[in-house]
Amino acid sequence: MNRHTAEIVETIIHETIHIADDGSEFSFGHGSNNPKGKKNTAPYLIGALAYLYFTEGRLLTSEELDGF
Repeated sequence: MNRHTAEIVETIIHETIHIADDGSEFSFGHGSNNPKGKKNTAPYLIGALAYLYFTEGRLLTSEELDGF
């Protein structure tokens, strides 16, 4: 597998968010597997935040999150 560790972290977190859908009254999915237009869904957004934390070692401020 030729992927950067940060990309693997992002994917693991993304897929873990889907577990919240199992048996929950809330939906954290994003429909189909096509990523177009889904960057603000929970799996993609939280995965991207994990990637940022892994690569830069920081969390976003509320101001940065608004523009993320």
